[in-house]
Amino acid sequence: MRRQLVTFATLAAVALLAAGCPGNGPEPEPEPDPKPEPDPETIAPDFTSADMFYDPWEYETARGQFEIYLYDRGDTCELYIESFADPYENYLDAALSEGTYVFATSRARHTFNDQSHLTVWDEEGEDTRIAVTGGEFTLTENGDGYSLSGSFDLADGRVLVCDYRGAIFDEFEPNVTADVEVDFSLPAETDVEAYPRGDGGWAISLWIETPAVQEMIALGINAEPGGETLPTGSFPMAEAIGSGVAGTAEPLDVYPDDIFGCGWSRATVLGGWLFNYAVPGEGAVEISRDGDIYTIDFSFTGPDGHTVSGSYTGRVDHYEY
Repeated sequence: MRRQLVTFATLAAVALLAAGCPGNGPEPEPEPDPKPEPDPETIAPDFTSADMFYDPWEYETARGQFEIYLYDRGDTCELYIESFADPYENYLDAALSEGTYVFATSRARHTFNDQSHLTVWDEEGEDTRIAVTGGEFTLTENGDGYSLSGSFDLADGRVLVCDYRGAIFDEFEPNVTADVEVDFSLPAETDVEAYPRGDGGWAISLWIETPAVQEMIALGINAEPGGETLPTGSFPMAEAIGSGVAGTAEPLDVYPDDIFGCGWSRATVLGGWLFNYAVPGEGAVEISRDGDIYTIDFSFTGPDGHTVSGSYTGRVDHYEY
C-alpha cells in the first residue's frame, strides 16, 4: 500500500511539472504587429514667383542672412524662409549660395531657422500662419534664375513639398530696362517729406500713390549744418558714396529704399516691381522755393546707365528725426 501511494504521488508531481513546461499545451496567441504610422499629409503649392531681401546691418551681414519669399499662383499662400548663406559686407556683394540648407536654430551657414513659416489666406482674406519645424531644401542656380526644391515640416503635422524654378527677385538689384520719367501731374495722392540728418544733410522722400501704382523717390542732400528748412540750390551727385561734401546730392549709401541716398522704386497692384538707384558722379538735384512752395527737379543715373528723372512742385512737410 505504501508503495502504491508513492507511485500515485510521483505521477501527480510529474503531471504538474509537464503542464508548466513550455512546448506543451496550446501555443499562446502572438502579439499583433503595431499599426504603421500613417504618412503625413503633403501639400505642394504651385509657387510661381519669389523675392529675397537682406538688411545692411552688421547683425545680418555677418551671418549672410537672407529672407526668401515664395508666392503661389493664386495668391493663396506664401512660404517665408529665413536662411543663412555666405556673409557679405554690403548689399552690392550679397548673393545666395548654392547648396543644401537644413533646419537648425544655430544661424550657421546653409541653415534655415524656426522663424520660417507658411502663411495661408482664406476666401475672406484672413490669414493663418503655420510654423516650419523641420526639413531641408537644395538651392542651385540655373539659366533662368534658381531651382529651390525640398520639403518643409509644418507645425500642423503636414509636409510642404516645394519645387520652384525661376527668378528670385533681388530687392537691391536694379531691374529697369529703360529710362524712367516720374510723372507728378497725374491725379494721385502725393506725400513729400524732408528730414534733417544732423550732419547738415537732408533726406527727402516723395511718395506717389494711385489705385494702380505706388512710387517712392528718395533724395539725399548734403548741406551746411544749422539749416532749419530744406536748402535751395543745385546739388550735383557726389563723386563718392558717403562723402558728405556740402552742396552735393548723395548717391546710394546704405539702403536702396532708404532716405540716405538717391533711389527710386515703383510697385503695381499686379505685383510688378521696378527699382533703380543713383551711382556716384552721375546726376543732380535742384531745389528752388517760392514761399511755402518748393520745386524739386532730380535726375540720376543707375548702374546700368538708365536714368530716373522728374519734377515736383508743391509743399514739403518738414519733420525731425
